[in-house]
Amino acid sequence: MTQTFSEYLTQNKPQYSFLIPKIAEVIRKTPEWTDLTKSNLYHIKNKWLEQMAANSVKTYMAVLQSVMNQVSEEIDLPRNFSDGMKVKKQASTAVYLTEKEVERFRNVTVKTPNERFVHAMFLLQYDTGCRYSDAMRLTESNISQGQLRYVSQKTSIAVTLPAKTELVKLIRELNELKAPSKPTYIKTLKNLCFRAGIRSEVCIFKGGKTLNGCKYQFVGSHTARRSFATNLLLRGADIYTISKLMGHSSVEMTTRYICAQVVLNDKLKNFFE
Repeated sequence: MTQTFSEYLTQNKPQYSFLIPKIAEVIRKTPEWTDLTKSNLYHIKNKWLEQMAANSVKTYMAVLQSVMNQVSEEIDLPRNFSDGMKVKKQASTAVYLTEKEVERFRNVTVKTPNERFVHAMFLLQYDTGCRYSDAMRLTESNISQGQLRYVSQKTSIAVTLPAKTELVKLIRELNELKAPSKPTYIKTLKNLCFRAGIRSEVCIFKGGKTLNGCKYQFVGSHTARRSFATNLLLRGADIYTISKLMGHSSVEMTTRYICAQVVLNDKLKNFFE
């Protein structure tokens, strides 16, 4: 292998290049392939668990494992190196916007280019359930005879769903505007939700902690899709249909986007009496 670990990670997983200094901080040197020992990996995992939420560490260790699997035939890595890299998934809850809250958001006044972009992106994701990466690639040509058709970039699954009348307008708007950075996007989204009056008191569980506050404080990049999935379920759609509409490769993936509590009908309630 001619590339160093840092070069390989940066080239093949550029969005995770920030892990390099995080690893260096733990092992006290710039990481090389030879530093990916079982002992170091175990130490890295435990140190990160002290500093970050377990689900974040789970993702980061999975990235390292993926990289190591890719080069395992070229680099002499420890046998069964993945044994000490496993992190137990931590339960968490998130917020979604009700249909009434989405309408308030839809009618909020936008004032800046960043607000226009965030407003249009949120509504497009809510109206279609598509990922941010797929929304950025949509054009008017994806809409035909009242249907939106696209292939999910992440799962390569073809998605077809009814296109709302304002979808063309949202797509045009996104094509005209420059996307803000992720931190700016989330900050702007919170501000728009605040102005839309999305301020009901909520309680969520995240990062091993119970958090209380106003709903707008907990919205994020996945809130639009969570709202799409949850509101469809509350309207009576089955989980398999929602999964197809979202371009998911499994129903298990879809369940992560459902935020509402299960509502039991009278027959089911009788079971617990």
